[in-house]
Parts: sequence; C-alpha cells; structure tokens
Amino acid sequence: VKFQEGMDAKWPLPGYMNGEKGHCHFRDETYERITRWTAETRIAYRPHAKAPGSKSHLRYEKYSSAKTVGEALRVGSYPMDWCWDYERGFIKVLGGPMREEPLDVAKEDEGQVTDVDRTIANWYVRELAK
Repeated sequence: VKFQEGMDAKWPLPGYMNGEKGHCHFRDETYERITRWTAETRIAYRPHAKAPGSKSHLRYEKYSSAKTVGEALRVGSYPMDWCWDYERGFIKVLGGPMREEPLDVAKEDEGQVTDVDRTIANWYVRELAK
C-alpha cells in the first residue's frame, strides 16, 4: 500500500525480534517491556498501520492518536494490543516514566494505583495462567 512505503524504516521492529513479526504468543521481552509502562509513559503509534477493512483498522485509527499509555487505555487500547503493535513496530516508547519492575498492585496503596497499573496487572496474571 502506497501510504505505508518507507514506514518500516521509520518504525522498526524491536531489536530482539530479529526482523520477524510476532504471533499471538508474545515474546518474554515484550512482556518485560509492557509490564513496566505507566499511565504517563509517552508513546507514538505508526500512522495508518492497520489495513483498511481489517477487523482492527477502525479501533487502531481511534487509539493510535494517543500520546500516553493512559490515554491509549482510555480510548480503547489494551495490553494485548500494545504487545501486538509493539512486536510489529506499530508503537514505540518516546519517554516518560517506566518502572524498574512490574508493579504488584496488591502491595501498593490503592490510592496510588492507576487504571493502567490495574489493567496491566490483571492482564498479566491472566497471561501467566495460560
């Protein structure tokens, strides 16, 4: 598709992907990165990365305007989307706070836990149980 020409160079896959796009089983390195994001982690989405007419195109177009992980969650993107998009080079981190280790929400003061923290923690527990 013409509007995607040159985008792979501007939006590369993470180095650990070795040039291969991921599948529905995400790599450990992806979990390591996503579980450390916070609501304020700044992100950018590759413009128009999903094919028009695909199931995910309309959702992607809606959430791809988000500038932070918190904003992405509010407009309809979830950790599974972040993993999928990250492994394909559709999303990249621009900066902002990231955790040294994944947050254990059970050990935190409820007032300090954000919707992003809760969503990532709940999703990760379900992923581990698979």
